Amino acid sequence: MGKKPIDWIGVVTNHIKARKAKGESAGVKDVVDDARKDWNAIKAGTHPQYVKGKVTRKSKKRKTKKNKRSSSKSSSGGVSDILSACKLCSKCTKKIKKHFKKSRGGQASEDDEDDEE
Repeated sequence: MGKKPIDWIGVVTNHIKARKAKGESAGVKDVVDDARKDWNAIKAGTHPQYVKGKVTRKSKKRKTKKNKRSSSKSSSGGVSDILSACKLCSKCTKKIKKHFKKSRGGQASEDDEDDEE
């Protein structure tokens, strides 16, 4: 049989497994020096069991972050819904709409600014 292909991570994990089987401490720092020696032998082609292989990585699905602004819009029901339920004068209603536009990052229209004064 031929030699098995292995990558750097595989060499480190094999050394960790071997140390755990012996009951010794098996952290990465404990294993790196020995694994480096084996890895150099593997790269040179002189290791008896392994040859240098390619890294196989698994792709991870990334979860997208939900936009806070969009979730608050849907839960609040909108400014117009709130204002239609409350009985306010037109001047106060315009002030509230202007405030909500500014807090969402939009710019208030010019006629709203004239009404405020």
